[in-house]
Amino acid sequence: MLIADDNMQGNKDDLLAWSHMTQTARLDTKAMPPEIDRDYVYLHTYPSDASFYKPEARADVIAGMDDGRLLSNYIGHGSPFQLADEQAFVRSDVDRLVNRDRPTILVAASCDVGKYNIPGDESMGSGSC
Repeated sequence: MLIADDNMQGNKDDLLAWSHMTQTARLDTKAMPPEIDRDYVYLHTYPSDASFYKPEARADVIAGMDDGRLLSNYIGHGSPFQLADEQAFVRSDVDRLVNRDRPTILVAASCDVGKYNIPGDESMGSGSC
């Protein structure tokens, strides 16, 4: 499953514009074998709610992980608590996953998602998650 951030941050243009989407497209076409089936969660294709979140994208990410996608690759903005300011996946979603027998490898090419250097702080990529 390839997950790419969009060109917006809330209701403002992202200073990085389409770079996350471009990097994901390059990964898709140049670095992955064509024999591998793919699902795409490209945030620019989903509607925003009043808070500029994208709940349908979040539902698709969770469904993909629950269905056992071998690899889930995210490129975009992030924090220790979420992928994308649109909340494509949040830390509390980890406990909701039902893919114990179908684990996914989540690669998050993002700032701070796997932050581990502050004792006692748990990010999505560390601790009990």
